[in-house]
Amino acid sequence: QLFTDPKGALHVCWVQNNTEPMPEVIPDKTDTQPLCYFDEYMYNDFTHAEWEIVCEDPDAKEPVFSAPRYLFPGFMRCKPLFLTDEHWFCFAYNQMCDTYCWSETTDGGKTYFQVDSGVKKVKTHFDEAMAYVQPNGDIRYFARCWYGHIAEMFSRDGGKTWGEAHLSDI
Repeated sequence: QLFTDPKGALHVCWVQNNTEPMPEVIPDKTDTQPLCYFDEYMYNDFTHAEWEIVCEDPDAKEPVFSAPRYLFPGFMRCKPLFLTDEHWFCFAYNQMCDTYCWSETTDGGKTYFQVDSGVKKVKTHFDEAMAYVQPNGDIRYFARCWYGHIAEMFSRDGGKTWGEAHLSDI
């Protein structure tokens, strides 16, 4: 993902995980190394990790990027939702969790904490998500699901609490 934050810095984000092609012989699962198999790949821990590099002045003649840094667990598919210059929601899905969760920062991306909304997911393997603020101030959250429509849920208090997820009309 590429995005500029409210202060104009360019963020280049990517996901890394312990994924490798499916071996000829499938090893046994052990307590010390959980193994999951999906779409011809073996996931040693089935955990995605979001990383980034940042360029504070992307319009410079010779842009300079930071060293890579780990951000949070999950797989971010869309740019963050910026509520203010400092308060961002990064909707990075976690397919191992049965509730919608994301990472949030209140210091402009310096540190993140993971939020579990407690809202049960509409059935899916990959709940790639994004959100926007409606004109009335409510946050409308969308997520991929299996049923031919996009799942949605709403927050009426800036993301502190969320209503139940349901199928949208989209």
